[in-house]
Amino acid sequence: MRKITLQLLIFLGALFLNATQSKAFIYDIPQPGQREFIQDLAGLIDANHQQEIKQAADKILTQTGNPIIVVTINKMADHLDKGKTLRIETFAHFLFDQWEIGSVEIEGFDPETLNRGILLLVSKGDRKARIQLGAGWGRQADGVCKQIMDRVIVPKFKQGNFSEGIKNGFESLAGMIIEISTPKGSIWEAAFKGNIEAVKKHLEQGVDIGSKDQVFDGTPLHHAAYGGKNEVALFLIKKGADINAIGGPKGFPAMETPLDVATRQSQNQTISLLRKYGAKTVEELKTKVNAPADSLSDNIVGKLITLFLSERIRPQMRFKSNGVMLVTGQGGNLEDQGLTYKIKGNDVLIFKNGEREAGLLFSSSNPKRGDQVEMRSGDDKQKLMIIKIADYPKPKYVKAEGIFSEELEFRGDNEIAYYKGSLYTGKSFIVDEFGEQQGSFKNGKDDGIWIGYNSNGKKWYEGTWKDGVEITVKWWNSKGEIVNSWEQSEAK
Repeated sequence: MRKITLQLLIFLGALFLNATQSKAFIYDIPQPGQREFIQDLAGLIDANHQQEIKQAADKILTQTGNPIIVVTINKMADHLDKGKTLRIETFAHFLFDQWEIGSVEIEGFDPETLNRGILLLVSKGDRKARIQLGAGWGRQADGVCKQIMDRVIVPKFKQGNFSEGIKNGFESLAGMIIEISTPKGSIWEAAFKGNIEAVKKHLEQGVDIGSKDQVFDGTPLHHAAYGGKNEVALFLIKKGADINAIGGPKGFPAMETPLDVATRQSQNQTISLLRKYGAKTVEELKTKVNAPADSLSDNIVGKLITLFLSERIRPQMRFKSNGVMLVTGQGGNLEDQGLTYKIKGNDVLIFKNGEREAGLLFSSSNPKRGDQVEMRSGDDKQKLMIIKIADYPKPKYVKAEGIFSEELEFRGDNEIAYYKGSLYTGKSFIVDEFGEQQGSFKNGKDDGIWIGYNSNGKKWYEGTWKDGVEITVKWWNSKGEIVNSWEQSEAK
């Protein structure tokens, strides 16, 4: 249901965007080039100030991922359809979206913070100016921007000093970015106070989501639970925080999970939130530890699991040992759609791009045919039944030596092989609908002899590799006849 709903929302969103853009299009304002930052059509900014703004904007973009674009025009009517008028707020909004300001990708920055672009627009003939903020700012900077406009920019404009007003306004906006982008205090203090932006910044700067403070030995989630800060708690949970992490100085208080902390502080809404995502108390975890030690991980990782939703819908999934989850694609084959997973008890937490996407709750740590699985996505829940659990397919024609290919992770355009996060050296075999292959890797690259067999058992390929480069190659068609190319080997 979630997939259908999400597709529908995307479709409706596209319709809304197209309808909105059709109402007004901003003409004849060339977008500044990469790292140019200024379009001064009204000629209001002198050369020295332009250079200062560009240098500072480039530094800000590099350090924080937040672009500041400065635009001056003579009149808004010059850039609209004839007879059409817009308020400066609407004009700036359309121009901001039309240029996709803030929709940039800079290595090392979390994409969810990159929609924090800023547009400073000045329309000289209309005697109007506007600071337009990206959606990533929320409402936290509205008051600051109003002060910058009223106290920094407008007074200079009234003196006729447009260039200095724009430069000073830009510098104030740059200072605002630095101020907000620099977290104050520790991640634990930020979580306790509910400062979600500071928590995000700490994580972006490499602070471990499970790190513990030296006083209470608690994680950020412990501190959010203590303060009853549900927005921060939910954010941390969706980022993969251990919801049942144990913390607290030994003996005072007793060792506690975030749920214990929320209970001790009577944070009832936080208790409900934590329970919703599977939180336990220390006592409940002790009961679980004393139970039979069956491991869901041992029983599902590497397996092909087929679920029954309806006669026509039978989703399949495979949990690879490297943390990647494969799911049935449109063609009916298992695909890597960017999903990863973590197993906690009988619960499988599913992530996409680092964000919690869904969950699968198995009724047993040793699932079998006929068991139910609860699929959760947000507040939606759906019961499915397991109709098949299968091992990796066994090869018929090659020796099953080394690592099954689906246990490897292939990175980059050259498909370098990794196993459990490290470059793989050793043998590997592949079994799929096209046949079987056997070969070896050295430091993640093909190295040695690779041999492939068709599904009918006849050899179709034999190649010698060295450091990822194919040295020799032979091809056979499905009849077992030697041919000259891969295309001929595929011919019927």
